[in-house]
Amino acid sequence: MAESIYQSEMAEIIKLIESFADPLNTFNLFLSFISIFINILHLIILTRSSIKPSSTNTIMIGIAIVDVFVLSLTVIKHISLVDIENNECVTSNYLIKVYFDMMAWALQDYFRRCSTWLGLMMASIRTMIVRNMLGAQNSSLTKQKFGWFTILIVVMLASPLSVFYSFRFRVVENRFDNLPISCEEFQDIHRPPRFSMITTDFFTTNEKVVLRAYLMVDAIISKFIPCIFFPVLTILLIQALTKAKKSQSKSKMLNRTDHTTILVIFMTVAFFIAEAPLGIIYMINAFYHANDGLIIASVDVIIVFACLLTINSIFHFFFCICLSRQYRSTVYFTFRLDRLVSSNHLNNGETRNMSSIAAPSIRLVSVH
Repeated sequence: MAESIYQSEMAEIIKLIESFADPLNTFNLFLSFISIFINILHLIILTRSSIKPSSTNTIMIGIAIVDVFVLSLTVIKHISLVDIENNECVTSNYLIKVYFDMMAWALQDYFRRCSTWLGLMMASIRTMIVRNMLGAQNSSLTKQKFGWFTILIVVMLASPLSVFYSFRFRVVENRFDNLPISCEEFQDIHRPPRFSMITTDFFTTNEKVVLRAYLMVDAIISKFIPCIFFPVLTILLIQALTKAKKSQSKSKMLNRTDHTTILVIFMTVAFFIAEAPLGIIYMINAFYHANDGLIIASVDVIIVFACLLTINSIFHFFFCICLSRQYRSTVYFTFRLDRLVSSNHLNNGETRNMSSIAAPSIRLVSVH
């Protein structure tokens, strides 16, 4: 009796979650198009010669690049996949398409992890720079080469989990069993297409201990560690800035580091809102892997936080505009807004010297 009541309540919960998860999925596709466009603009600005080369600016370039990849793969998944919510539901009558869809899932997982850790490394480097502001130590941390080196390290260290993830499935032809119940929303699980995926024996033996361990490690490395370290780095950065403000000789550097503090605080809040719940969901999936209803509900909840991650990627560009005069100047002149202002003044019949029109100055300083 209690079991039937539980199943009935779970079915109602799943139905409720699906009622807003499906529209959010479509909304996330729309946001992805916007974010791709915004991040391309962000890349154009960051790579302009008027932006001073530095480690943090270089890492921001890396973040923008991987975000474009993540969002592009979101669009590809919407176009190509039958079920964009469950990676175990990849099916097709064409073998090459199954492998293509599997690669899309794996690459998106990989680039999302890279984006997370690049953001964490940027915050770490800026914190170390500010803490050493009163001395001349570790000046190499500010160099562009160090930024590229950091990107290389993150790209390399993020790959093992994704490679391991790729070996989780294998493609089978004309499977004899049904598709997982989580696939029934978008396809007939009793009559699957010619090619589909099944979890390998290595991941399913001993009550899926390897799969559960992978989900736990992924949640810890990709979600929980960044969510813990971002607030810690923010506190350390604020303390370092407070100490640096006592030195008048370093006053010129404080404007930049204050901007970085605001950006780090923003990233901290964003990660707590979006990434921490995802880590909890991954942990739940690891411990309650046999509960189909809970797994289905958790997949729909993930969609909500995926939208928040997409929104987060959009705001990087606008935060740089708000926080950096030099970034605004580069935007102003890169997109010829000075000509637009001049044209408007001429059309209004103004005869004053155009050089007197207010325009941001270009100075070679860091974005932050």
